[in-house]
Amino acid sequence: MATGIQVIHAIHAFWLFYYIIFACLPIPKEY
Repeated sequence: MATGIQVIHAIHAFWLFYYIIFACLPIPKEY
């Protein structure tokens, strides 16, 4: 299914983008 592959690609790209931003932002992890 092309739609399934597109969804997986979108989720993977979103997670990479989110992880990079979260790793670059100087936010204290412990609250």
